Amino acid sequence: MSWLECDTTVTTGDIRLPAVICYPRGARCADVPMAVLVHGSGAVDRDETVFAQAPFRDLAHGLAARGIATLRYDKRTFVAHGVPVTTIEDETLDDAASAIALAQTLSPHVFVIGHSLGAMLAPLIASRVTPPLDGVVMMAAPARPMTEVLRQQIDYLTPSGAAQSYKDTLYQKSLQSMPQYTTGTMASYDQLATAAALDVPMLVLQGERDYQVRTLDLDLWRKTLAGKPHVTCKSYPRLHHLFADSGEDGLSTPIEYNRPDHVAPEVIDDIAHFINAPLGQ
Repeated sequence: MSWLECDTTVTTGDIRLPAVICYPRGARCADVPMAVLVHGSGAVDRDETVFAQAPFRDLAHGLAARGIATLRYDKRTFVAHGVPVTTIEDETLDDAASAIALAQTLSPHVFVIGHSLGAMLAPLIASRVTPPLDGVVMMAAPARPMTEVLRQQIDYLTPSGAAQSYKDTLYQKSLQSMPQYTTGTMASYDQLATAAALDVPMLVLQGERDYQVRTLDLDLWRKTLAGKPHVTCKSYPRLHHLFADSGEDGLSTPIEYNRPDHVAPEVIDDIAHFINAPLGQ
């Protein structure tokens, strides 16, 4: 085993989130870069467990084997039951800022790796960090409003031949069940413009089989960030939303998350290269 882990806590006011630092065996955090992992939507744990898959655990262990430490933490909605979550600050931003502040006390080079909602918000997170982050990785980052992304998901998952009125009803019910901030504070957030204004290296990754966030989103990122230095966009033909290859063809389906697959090694290699190369490691 090429990695070690130690428990810690990410603290935001009265909220204390269990967390873990994973680092290369034989190294000190002060001697290696550290990436803070920022989850997608929902009440997920530090590993971003989705049924049989745990992409953040895969990333943490894989990156440690490549000389990079990580900090991952349980989401507030996973551990603090009953605590109101009415804004995107409650859902993601405040705790991500606390995690980054902790990481900056441990390592001289701090990056953020966001997935899905966490990737969408990564430019905003980076814009608020002082001192600046060393880089941002966005994995399956929606470039469009969440309401538009949701509509496309429902259209895809609804059985073929279903009436448009049925799809419209499902969409409205899904909107009602989404957190308040989705149509509130998030409605005015422009992730493309926020990213374009950043002056930090960015790596934007997309699985081409992803039905939740589409290659259309990656195309928008590419167009917006074209010409900016130190920005790389890349897609993977065989990978779905959790960046695993389940051996299927075409757009993925939710049932694939029930299989105990892992983040593809080439994804971890690409992230490690992005983080290590500028640091001469």
